[in-house]
Amino acid sequence: MKINPKLFIGPVSKNVVDASIDEANYTQKYLCLIPSRRQIDFDSGYVNNWRTKDFVDYVTSRSEKILIQRDHGGPSQGESDDDGLESIIKDAKNNFFLIHIDPWKKFQNLEDAIDATIFLIKKSCEINKDLFFEVGTEEAIRKYSINEFDFFLKTLKIKLGAIFKRIKYASIQSGTGLEINQNIGEYNKNKSLKFIEICNKYNILSKEHNGDYLETFDIKQRFSNGLHAINIAPEFGYLETKCLLDDINRRSDKNSLKALFEICYESGKWKKWIPTHKVEDIFNNNKQIFIETCCHYSFSNPDVISIKQNNPDIDNIIKARLRKRIRELLCTIR
Repeated sequence: MKINPKLFIGPVSKNVVDASIDEANYTQKYLCLIPSRRQIDFDSGYVNNWRTKDFVDYVTSRSEKILIQRDHGGPSQGESDDDGLESIIKDAKNNFFLIHIDPWKKFQNLEDAIDATIFLIKKSCEINKDLFFEVGTEEAIRKYSINEFDFFLKTLKIKLGAIFKRIKYASIQSGTGLEINQNIGEYNKNKSLKFIEICNKYNILSKEHNGDYLETFDIKQRFSNGLHAINIAPEFGYLETKCLLDDINRRSDKNSLKALFEICYESGKWKKWIPTHKVEDIFNNNKQIFIETCCHYSFSNPDVISIKQNNPDIDNIIKARLRKRIRELLCTIR
């Protein structure tokens, strides 16, 4: 298949999914949704209480321009410390376009990660010979050097044989990182160019994770330097949360604001995004940041749904804002 989407969107909420579908149908441009195992899996997930098959059926029945990729598929990437095999088998059976094979969270040793990647790719192809794959991982999970990356792809090519052609993308590392609704990474152009050169050497498309919160210039620069695709996920959750907070603050609804803070703080999901040494200061001076960093994990919480019902038009406002950002990104990376 020669379809090579450039924009990969994390489906952090039903509104993000619907906005992606609407924008893809309107522009007739391919978009790819990238559910992680924690967002949507065969047996669990925090997004709209969807399970893998329900999610796939929902999306594919509404657009032919939306592709689906499993993001970070593999061992220990879900809610439990598993081998990831059952999840990937279900993905293969549900005709995902792409599966990101990412065993690096469990296997930090290069050789072990290679072996696990090969095993999971072969297992997937036994079930669905039309699958494509992304390999590698992001810096937050396991950094690898230029030489390690080259060795990784070279070994996969040797050991996978003809199946190697099913690898469409590889995760490159150029210094990105996320913290408190900001991209704190320092883009390393030379490093990025070297990673892209290696991808081109093996006829694989380069993909960067953590493309969130970047300015238009920064994204354009990456693609001008030869990058083929980019992942953006928590930024969309942040945008949706900001729309909700703007509505609550506009109405001076202090009860809803307090309830939303308590839901988000007690969830503990902010711990992924806020460094420990900054927690006390934020708690004392700007509690709203706890909501902004992790409210998207709780959009399916009945109490959050109840808060949103104070404005019957809030979902339409949110989807319009999300569509605007998606269109900005599509125009930037065309």
